[in-house]
Amino acid sequence: MKRQKGFTLIELLIVVAIIGIIAAIAIPNLLDAIERSRQKRSVSEIKSIAGAMQTFSTDYGGYPASGHSGDPALNLGGADGTGWVDSQGSNVFIPDYIQAIPAGDGWKVPYTYDSAPDSADINPQLNEEVASHFTLGSLGSDMAPAGGTDPGVSDYATMEGQWNVPGAPQNAGTLQTHCYQTDIVWADSSFLQAPDGKQKKC
Repeated sequence: MKRQKGFTLIELLIVVAIIGIIAAIAIPNLLDAIERSRQKRSVSEIKSIAGAMQTFSTDYGGYPASGHSGDPALNLGGADGTGWVDSQGSNVFIPDYIQAIPAGDGWKVPYTYDSAPDSADINPQLNEEVASHFTLGSLGSDMAPAGGTDPGVSDYATMEGQWNVPGAPQNAGTLQTHCYQTDIVWADSSFLQAPDGKQKKC
């Protein structure tokens, strides 16, 4: 009778152990790469939107007022960014300043936008007030307005509350963060809080 060839139990256990070791190394690296790409995408999109805001401010003498979005959650420009219109009801932000506002950040959460203080004068082109300061941000991987565990990191709500006041400084420097959960915050012309160096889940 011919003996059948096959793997022994020990050989199979060795193969399973090797696969387990490879998976234990590869999966965390893969998850880290995904989070890193989401964070980088959010930073890039915030820069693009902020650049459009700067151009808007040059043309209209201020930034779009928060209330102009018609969204109590302060989502940028309403659901699709078409909340900002001129006195004739035509869109003034899309597509003139940016092709489209992203539906969400790297974690699919709408970007948070707030502006203040509103000017006392109505802009005749918009038939609305414009603001002297604005903040724009992503809530990070935890998708919540909290600072995470980085020492000294502020959450978005605190930062925008401190920034959007009369006489707010035009350049407060950048607070560098090292956690995927921490908020990414832009104000007026630069980041107030942004990722720097190697990031981790805190």
